Amino acid sequence: PEYCSPVAPRKKEEETYAFEEETEVDEELEVITQLKIYPNPTSGMATLQIQEALLNNLKFIKLYTINSVLLKDIDVKGAKNKFDIDLSEHPSGLYFIHIHLKDGTSITKKIIKK
Repeated sequence: PEYCSPVAPRKKEEETYAFEEETEVDEELEVITQLKIYPNPTSGMATLQIQEALLNNLKFIKLYTINSVLLKDIDVKGAKNKFDIDLSEHPSGLYFIHIHLKDGTSITKKIIKK
């Protein structure tokens, strides 16, 4: 319409990009592929499977609700590569598994209870 003013030209802004070193990205992808949670979604029991290379660097694992309430501190001492996660006593919803490694890295995985 006539009462609208014309669109102001946009200023050109310099675009800046930050690139991480490829080795860091490769290491992150490698860590992520060393973890599996199944079945996901689950109706009660789920399994967290961790490959041996990551298992040796494991510090602790914690299970949280979507509201950041700690449900379980999963024992990793003398652990095998599979951890059972029992959500059968908990309501349907979204839960988070926080995996902390000895090198300071932390990984968060989602698990859905039907």
